[in-house]
Amino acid sequence: MDRGIFENIGSQLRARGHATIDDLSRIAFWKFGSWRHYNAITSQANRRKVEWLTARVFGLDKSEAVTHASMLAWEDSGLDGFGIPMASALLSVFDPENYAVIDRHAWRTYAVLSLGKPFPKSSFTPADYGRFLTFCRKRREDLSGWTTRDVEKV
Repeated sequence: MDRGIFENIGSQLRARGHATIDDLSRIAFWKFGSWRHYNAITSQANRRKVEWLTARVFGLDKSEAVTHASMLAWEDSGLDGFGIPMASALLSVFDPENYAVIDRHAWRTYAVLSLGKPFPKSSFTPADYGRFLTFCRKRREDLSGWTTRDVEKV
């Protein structure tokens, strides 16, 4: 499933420069393994703003990852059904070279490797995503041919 999401949807996102409601619902299913977020993701509010908001976010410099996650999930203009994990999934599908997907499993590994002990967490702030992404990007620099997403999956 990863391959189809990243090759098919990811290439379409990059070609269009924005996401559609269909893209969001497919990425949510891939991320969460169910359609439980379908109604929130496909809300009328999201239908009105998904294209312009994702075009705006995708156009920002990759160094502004905390801003990206915040705009998608935390601002008043954020998308319904989006938290930091879903925002990170969308960004990662759009640009796996520079983004990673955060969730409790990835966070636990990050905490052990960076802090030396597990630090369980199930909700995330944009700042958490920034720290996690910085960690993944630094590790990528040492691994020739790896993407930030590859580092996160390990």
